[in-house]
Amino acid sequence: MTAGGPTELELAGRVVELVRRLGGPAAQAEAVVTRADLALTRFANSAIHQNVAESTVGVRLRLHVDGRTAAGSGSVVTTDGLHALVARTLAAARLCPPD
Repeated sequence: MTAGGPTELELAGRVVELVRRLGGPAAQAEAVVTRADLALTRFANSAIHQNVAESTVGVRLRLHVDGRTAAGSGSVVTTDGLHALVARTLAAARLCPPD
């Protein structure tokens, strides 16, 4: 993330650690964290009319536990948001038929 926030690698590490803690030592996880910085400037009569910028972070999680695989994604990278992502992906894996 930006100034002072966790990096993408740190966020991925948090997700993997949450999977290990909530899913047990046999759970396997793949976490992909992406960040997109978008900006738009509009001009009217040779002057800046509108200037907007946005930075977004996305987390994709694929996990394998007890012979079952599930995937989930989210954009809330707070501690509670990451915990919710892992919990709902683990719940989805438990509902899937074995691979």
